[in-house]
Amino acid sequence: MTAPLPFLHEMDLKTFMAMAPTTNLMGTLLFAAGVGLTNAFEEATHRSFLEIGRHVVEPGFWATFTRAAIPAG
Repeated sequence: MTAPLPFLHEMDLKTFMAMAPTTNLMGTLLFAAGVGLTNAFEEATHRSFLEIGRHVVEPGFWATFTRAAIPAG
């Protein structure tokens, strides 16, 4: 969070509130691509990640959304 601090004093709250989730999503997608499309982890670790992901979204989109996104903010 230190790197963007010089830019934040010139930014209004509305712009920041749009930028923060967008950059978080981009970082998440880049991490997922790095984990899923490279050999950075062993095959057993890939399977574990997949199992965890499937378990988390098993109840469905709206149940996961209300359980995770709404309490977060």
